[in-house]
Amino acid sequence: MFSWFQALMPKEERFFELFWGAMRSGLFFTPVNWHLSAEEMQYVVDDCDAKVLFASARVRDAVDDVPVPTRSGRGWRRW
Repeated sequence: MFSWFQALMPKEERFFELFWGAMRSGLFFTPVNWHLSAEEMQYVVDDCDAKVLFASARVRDAVDDVPVPTRSGRGWRRW
């Protein structure tokens, strides 16, 4: 089984840290464009079936608009 995670953030330093960390550890990484509509983001989130979505504080409102992934039924957690 593959381990997948997503990142929703502008191209900032943390984005590249997540990307290179995923590559070095063998995880699959799917960037989510923060310019997408909530419906488009929902499609990417559902299609990828990632276990984790990292989001920048700068795009917090965009994450709030994305419903919980429909496949897993689990809610988003905030840290």
